[in-house]
Amino acid sequence: WSTESSFSNKARGVAILIKKNIPFKELKIIRGGEGRLIMILIEIKSKKLLLVNIYAPVEGDPQFFYRLNTKLQQFGNVPIIIGGDFNEVLDLQLDRSMKTQIHPSRTNKAIHTLISEVRLVDIWRLANPTVRDYTFLSKRHKTYSRIDYFLISQSLVGDTLAAVIETQIISDHSPILF
Repeated sequence: WSTESSFSNKARGVAILIKKNIPFKELKIIRGGEGRLIMILIEIKSKKLLLVNIYAPVEGDPQFFYRLNTKLQQFGNVPIIIGGDFNEVLDLQLDRSMKTQIHPSRTNKAIHTLISEVRLVDIWRLANPTVRDYTFLSKRHKTYSRIDYFLISQSLVGDTLAAVIETQIISDHSPILF
C-alpha cells in the first residue's frame, strides 16, 4: 500500500509505504502543498497512529515547521512518527562534519519548538547520544550532515531501542532504520 504527495515532474515529493501484510485501516490522508508533506492517520490493532513524511525546504523555512506543528496539534494525543528530510541539523555540534554555525538558525529553533510542543524524540539520537554519523553528503561543500530524521512520540519509545544509519547507495542521502 502506498500514498504520495508530489509537486511537479521530478521536483519534490514524499510518500508513505506500508507493507502489504500489515493490517491497518486508513482513517484520513492530508497532502501538503508543493509535495513537501503527507500525513496519514491509520488504525492498527484498534490503536490510532499518525504517519508523516516531510521534505523541508532546502533554503530553510521556520514557517514550514510552525505550520506542521499546528497540523500535528490537531490530532491531540495520537502517537506520531515523522520521517523525512528536514534539511537542517538538530545538534550543531554532533550533526555536522564541519563546525561552521555557532548559533541555531530560526529553522533549527522552529524544529526544536515542534519537538518540544508535540513531545517528540529524535529516535536515532536517543539510541546514539554521542555518536557522530551522517545521512547526507554535500558534494558541493564537501561536508557531511545529519538532516534526515525519524521523530517519534515519546509514548512510542520502548525499553529496547535500536536505530542505525545505513550506507549511502543510490542517493546522496542514507536510509535510517529503527
